[in-house]
Amino acid sequence: HFSVDPMMAKLCAAGQSFALASAVFDQFEDRVEHGIRYSVRRHLLQYAMVGTISDMMEIGPGLNRAIVTAGLDELRSDPVPSLQALIAAVFKGADEKIGATTISFGIGPAINSAGRFSNPEVAIGLLMADDPGDADRLAAQLVELNDGRKQLQSDMLDEAMSVVDRDRSIAAYVGKDWEKGLVGLVASGMVDALHRPALAATRLGEMIYGSGRSVPGFDLGRAVIEAHQAGLILGGGGHAAACGFQCAPEQWEAFVRFLEGERARADQGPTNHVDMVIDVTALTVDEVTEFARLAPYGQGWPQPIIGI
Repeated sequence: HFSVDPMMAKLCAAGQSFALASAVFDQFEDRVEHGIRYSVRRHLLQYAMVGTISDMMEIGPGLNRAIVTAGLDELRSDPVPSLQALIAAVFKGADEKIGATTISFGIGPAINSAGRFSNPEVAIGLLMADDPGDADRLAAQLVELNDGRKQLQSDMLDEAMSVVDRDRSIAAYVGKDWEKGLVGLVASGMVDALHRPALAATRLGEMIYGSGRSVPGFDLGRAVIEAHQAGLILGGGGHAAACGFQCAPEQWEAFVRFLEGERARADQGPTNHVDMVIDVTALTVDEVTEFARLAPYGQGWPQPIIGI
């Protein structure tokens, strides 16, 4: 009943799967040895943590934060073979300090690269691997796929940035026969470069498939849902920071104009925001250490901005 439980509705699929597995273990606790239940839960928790961070779920106070915090602790102390191998392969054996950033910029993209290139079996095989040798081999394959993904993504972003209309409040571009799995990453790169919401899409035959990324102050997912309800696109949805959609080529321009109108109504210009101002001459080492306890950071719990 996750769909009607407010707590479970805020979990991603990985978090919901972990909750379901835990409930099943509790239901049959008299049939499964306690040590086995405890060990399996600890391992599944690491996967739930990776999914929660990679899906950009909000990790403010609540169940998602508990999953991320406990999952990171488990990964640091007793990593499952698959994630241990992938961390070593992604970071080339460097002594990586494992945190939410390790997952969001290293492990998550590597796992996702398999699905983006229609080869999810490599990722599935790795996540199910118990043998360290198999895990190392599959992790190396994922890193190779991810390197290819980075190059193709860079080429697509260069193409978009070379022709996108920089005078529009929504940066938007449709590539031809682009890899569908990469358009969201291209949109993210456009936001980073242009500091405005962006749509990146690919035209495959007579259909446009796209993804968007937003900036603080503009709920892009809500605007896309309203565009769908208005009949401007064939399908779409998302959340405040990101969206996905599909439309016919003849709908594209009207869709972008609709989003521009919604952004104008939001009336959100750039702001300079700081969470607190500190007199650096009065700052102690202990106080700096205390800030570290605010981690992990992510959606719904951003790293504080401090003025000095």
